[in-house]
Amino acid sequence: MRDPTSQFAQLMERIEAGSQEAAWEMLEVYGPHVQRYIRRSLNPLMRSKFDSVDFAQVVWASFFREPGRIRRLDTPEQLMGYLASMARHKVVGEVRHRMYSDKRDLNREVFIEDSPESEDRALTARDPTPSAVAIARERWTQMLDEQPETVRQIVELRFHGASFVEIAAQLQLNERTVRRAIERLVDMGESDI
Repeated sequence: MRDPTSQFAQLMERIEAGSQEAAWEMLEVYGPHVQRYIRRSLNPLMRSKFDSVDFAQVVWASFFREPGRIRRLDTPEQLMGYLASMARHKVVGEVRHRMYSDKRDLNREVFIEDSPESEDRALTARDPTPSAVAIARERWTQMLDEQPETVRQIVELRFHGASFVEIAAQLQLNERTVRRAIERLVDMGESDI
């Protein structure tokens, strides 16, 4: 069994020489530690904006971009300290940028559920969309084309806001007849859906 210190030294030499296999090996061994450190240090408000993987990728990109600093790391502990320091700087920098700048201040964000106005207003419109209105009118028109003239008059008056009693009086029909005509059309419309 080889000495862990010599294994680490060989890994660092291979990385400095540009070995991709060595870089992948380092990511497999130390990547979870870096990610765990980032998760612990990431502000809860920032977690909705960034994943710890985002920061880990930036840390590793910086690490592999500066091969001169790799030579100074003699032990796994020094490497972890260096990576943790890089991660801390990346996270702190982004926290400052996102939480303390006027333009992107996350402290000013208010979740919809926590907003006092959210209870007073619905998040979705109650009115139908223009396309839904057009589709409904087209369906009614198709259904009415097949109906007798009296039924068409009943529907037209109802669309204009007349009550069942007013329609019955105007067309000289029984109120029940007017109601049944509308109910039959509604049943027909529901069976088409």
